[in-house]
Amino acid sequence: MGWDWNSFAYDVHDFFTESYAERQRNKYQNLVWKLRSSIDNIRSTLESVRSRMGCIFEHFYDEGKDSRGYFADEFIKQAMQNQEGVNRMLGKMESSIGELRSKQSRAQSKYEYWCRICEREDREKREYRP
Repeated sequence: MGWDWNSFAYDVHDFFTESYAERQRNKYQNLVWKLRSSIDNIRSTLESVRSRMGCIFEHFYDEGKDSRGYFADEFIKQAMQNQEGVNRMLGKMESSIGELRSKQSRAQSKYEYWCRICEREDREKREYRP
């Protein structure tokens, strides 16, 4: 039996060096993690903003419905316009989540590709016997 010195030597060499494939794999792994973190952060922020803005507009409508006259009507009209503008802006932010997801899926596929390359590279170098 005995030691597989070639495999051991490769493991030591691989521990201290990084191949191009490993750098690419690490780059895409980091990118996937950052995109996932950004998506989660945007989603939680949007949910928070939606609930806060809903409370604010509900308060505006409650304040304005008891009053009558030109100023009360203008107040309600402006509140409705502002609510529509906020909803449009939040909709655009939600569409950015879709764009980030497509970028994340592309980065994930590239990460998986480089993982396969690294595995193949490790397997070939371990099996190589000079």
